[in-house]
Amino acid sequence: MKKAILMLFCTWALVSVPAHAQEMYQEQPVRHYVSFSIGDNLFNALYGGYSYIGYYEPTSSRTNWFAPDVYSKYDLFLPTFSFSYYYAFKPWLLVGGELYYCGEYSPVYEKPQMQKIGNAGTTAISILPSIRFQYFNRKYCGLYSGLSLGWFIGIDNGYDLYTGRPQDAAGIYSRISFQITAFGVRFGDKIYGTAEIGCGVKGIATIGIGTRF
Repeated sequence: MKKAILMLFCTWALVSVPAHAQEMYQEQPVRHYVSFSIGDNLFNALYGGYSYIGYYEPTSSRTNWFAPDVYSKYDLFLPTFSFSYYYAFKPWLLVGGELYYCGEYSPVYEKPQMQKIGNAGTTAISILPSIRFQYFNRKYCGLYSGLSLGWFIGIDNGYDLYTGRPQDAAGIYSRISFQITAFGVRFGDKIYGTAEIGCGVKGIATIGIGTRF
C-alpha cells in the first residue's frame, strides 16, 4: 500500500511540476514591443507643404530671365518608413515613441545641354511620443488604437539649382506633427505582423513586422 501511494505521489510530481512551470512561463507579462512599418507619404507631403518635387521650381525662376533654365526630369517618391518602440505598463496600456522618415527627390537637368547638374528634394523626419490602447489582447492576435504627437522636421536641398542663389542650397523647417491610429491589428506572438488605418504623418494605411518580449 505504501509503495502504491509513493508511486502515485511521484507520478503526480512528475506531471504537475512541468505543468506548473509552463503555467508560470505563460503568465510572464509581455513588456516590450518593437516594430518596423511602411506606409503612404500623403500627409508628409501635405503637412510638409509640398506635393511634388516640382514645387521647388519657384515661379520667379520661370519668369526671371536671369534664373537658370532647368527642369526636373522625374520624381522619386519614397513611402513613409517608421520604427516604433512601446513598453506595456498594463496589458491594455502601452507607452513609447515612433520615428518616421520619408522623402521626395528628383534629378535636375539643364535644358540647353540636357545635362544633369544636381539633385533637389525634401527629407521629412518626425519624432513622436506615443500612447497605445490594446482593447483586445490575446497570444496570437491583438486589436488597438493609438495617438502620437510630436515634431516634424523638413530638410530641403537643391533649391539653389532653380534660383541660382547659393543661400538657397538648403533649408530646414519644423512644426508639430501627429498620428491617430484609428484601428490596428497584431497577428502573431513573439514575431508578429501589423496592419493599421489612421490619419497623420505615419500614413493612412501601414503594414509592418515586429517582435515582442
